[in-house]
Amino acid sequence: MDRMAFLRRMKPLRVKVTTMDADLNAISIEISVQSVPKQEDGMLHFLFLVKFYPEIIDQEIIQDITRHLFFLQLKQSILSMDLYCQPEAAVLLASYAVQAIYGDCSDDVELELDKLLPPSVIEQYDMSSEMWASRIRTWWMGNTGMTVEEAEMEYLRVAQDLYMYGIHYYPIFNQKDTDLLLGISAQGIAIYETNNRMSPRTSFSWSEIKHVSFENKLFVIKVADKSKIKFRAQDMSINQSILDLCIGTHNLYLRRRQPDTLEVQQMKIQAKEDRKKREEDHQKLLKEREARIHAETERDRLKKEIAIMNEKMQTMQSVMREADETNKLIDEKARVYEKEALELSKRASEAEAEAEETKMALERKVRETELITHRLMQDRGNREFNQYYSQIQLNDVENPNWYPFSYQIPMQRPTHHVSMLPMNVSNGEGYHINGFLPQPPTTITKEEPPISYPGPNIANYYPTTAQSAIISTAVPTSTLPSLSTTNIMQGIHSGTSLASNVGPAYRSQMALDSTTIPKLASATSVPLTSMSTSLHSSQMFNAEIQTLYAEIEKSRSECFEKNRSLRERLLNFRAELEALKLEDRQTVHDQVYDTNLKSGIDKYSSLRKSGAGTAKSRIQIVDGL
Repeated sequence: MDRMAFLRRMKPLRVKVTTMDADLNAISIEISVQSVPKQEDGMLHFLFLVKFYPEIIDQEIIQDITRHLFFLQLKQSILSMDLYCQPEAAVLLASYAVQAIYGDCSDDVELELDKLLPPSVIEQYDMSSEMWASRIRTWWMGNTGMTVEEAEMEYLRVAQDLYMYGIHYYPIFNQKDTDLLLGISAQGIAIYETNNRMSPRTSFSWSEIKHVSFENKLFVIKVADKSKIKFRAQDMSINQSILDLCIGTHNLYLRRRQPDTLEVQQMKIQAKEDRKKREEDHQKLLKEREARIHAETERDRLKKEIAIMNEKMQTMQSVMREADETNKLIDEKARVYEKEALELSKRASEAEAEAEETKMALERKVRETELITHRLMQDRGNREFNQYYSQIQLNDVENPNWYPFSYQIPMQRPTHHVSMLPMNVSNGEGYHINGFLPQPPTTITKEEPPISYPGPNIANYYPTTAQSAIISTAVPTSTLPSLSTTNIMQGIHSGTSLASNVGPAYRSQMALDSTTIPKLASATSVPLTSMSTSLHSSQMFNAEIQTLYAEIEKSRSECFEKNRSLRERLLNFRAELEALKLEDRQTVHDQVYDTNLKSGIDKYSSLRKSGAGTAKSRIQIVDGL
């Protein structure tokens, strides 16, 4: 009664609630024991931590704020060495942490090792801070393109495979008062030795545990075969905490194996929509980033081209200046040469004029010489004729019978023809003077191509072989009448169709088909429609199932390949670190991990081994420790 009255008289204490990365408003909390140490500013400092760890992180963490706070808690647990992490996994987790905090790898970011790696990892290797930062950056570059959500989720996936993940350890005594550790996790209850928190001696899953209770400082756990595990806590004040943790973890274990409630389904749907929206925004951001990179690349390329063009322009300007100078020199020389050419042409024209005058003078002298020669010849002929004629007259006078023979006197004077003009002189009009006779000019006529007139292509009016085959198979030849070209042309000119010329047998067959087909269609329309609809729906359902199976198998194979590649990289990195290990600085957990690694034992194989056998035999192991 006094204690209850004291609790009722307590006043609410104003405290400041601080998460790992944000401060909340001051709220009122009733604290029963007010001996909590205060901070330097006089405030009480509380940390909100996860009490019930998820069994499978991908399926149980729904909201983003939950994932982020859980990421911060596990990161702090690893840095404070409450959760053991082997060195190679610590570097991998550090790369995911810097990806979630800073984004893609950048040389401008200065890495703080005390906020990324636990002290035990840094101290047990002969490596400087630069070497550790270099290793982290190497793994960090492999995470390029990851969003904050993806990086934090990868961090949690790796962390859940650590040996001590999700286990609450409590010191207990067995019935022989041996110091042991009770480990409570989402899988069940396990018993550990004090010097080995990684490999349990024996374990019991929640599926075989039926009841947990404590009476008179003694815990009793009943299993499926009605066997009992009895132990007691080393500190009596933690009995209620152990009981509450067992009950809550067992209830969550059962709830995970039941259908989701409506609230959880709504939360998952909302989270899926938010994730889809973020993915769309991320894809949009990636496209914009690629467009920006492309624009920057194009800008740099254009800048280079402009620089090259400027250099070329400067070179061309210098060449043009040299060309201008050369052109000026050429112009001066051209002017000089032009003057000289004018003088030479003037002299040539003068010489040509002189030559023409000399030629004309010579021609005049030639014509005068010919005239003189002609006159001289005429005078000579006249003199000879006169002399001859006078001689004849003289002989006639002296001797009339003087002629010894017959002689005919020429009645005409000899004439001499002298050509005064050249025999072939062109008059510039297409005619030639050849012996003073004009000749008609020769004309060349061009041959013109023959004129083609457009006309119909007769081949287009005849059916092809394929069309003839279709026509011949479409209409039986036995039922068609014989149609001549004359009948066809008459039908075309008269406006009648060819169907009127078809025989009665073919028309009756056409009528039968036109009346029979609709009846058959109407008689079978309903069952055919229902059968086709059901068949189509079943085919679509099977196709969707096959697509879903294919996507699941593809994601499973991709995950398996990714995990295999990651394990190989971690093993290679561990082999690289082994050469720099300082043996005297190893912790107990490091030694246990090395022993398990050499034996080929991991977290899940050790759990399977500790849970093997009957419950009674495992209880005997606990009592025998």
